Amino acid sequence: MSNVIIGIIGAMMVIGLALASATYFGPRVTQTHNQGDAQLAIEAVSSAANAIRVRDLEKSSVFQSGTDLSSLNPDYLPEAPRNPFGGPAPMALNATGDTTGVAHFVALKLAGLRASKICDEISRQTGGPVPAPAGAMSYQIGCVGISTTMSPNLLAGDYIAYARL
Repeated sequence: MSNVIIGIIGAMMVIGLALASATYFGPRVTQTHNQGDAQLAIEAVSSAANAIRVRDLEKSSVFQSGTDLSSLNPDYLPEAPRNPFGGPAPMALNATGDTTGVAHFVALKLAGLRASKICDEISRQTGGPVPAPAGAMSYQIGCVGISTTMSPNLLAGDYIAYARL
């Protein structure tokens, strides 16, 4: 009988240890996911922006906002840009966030429940303020939270990773 009681106590200790380590390591795992997702977003917008810069130099013309970025494939990018978070593909937008005129930046809408945390991590990795500023796209690469609707592409409540051209 004492062996059974000792076995039950041992099982409870193992379960308690598992719960304690999950509680202790949980935030670190989540932060690591945010860091990895931030790096994916930075890579997506910066590679598209670099491809546009090279294209503009080679063709001696400026890239128009609203142009499908898949047109950069295969000459300037190995594959068409995509959103690693399942949202709309990255897009070239003008200075006001619209799809007319000369492109000023490449934008990627962050989708999902962790969008604000990923946006903060992008700002941290690119030297911007944390939490990410609302609507101020002043860094070469960064992330912003949109507080008021700027265009049909930049709606209030969206989090946008961007790279300036």
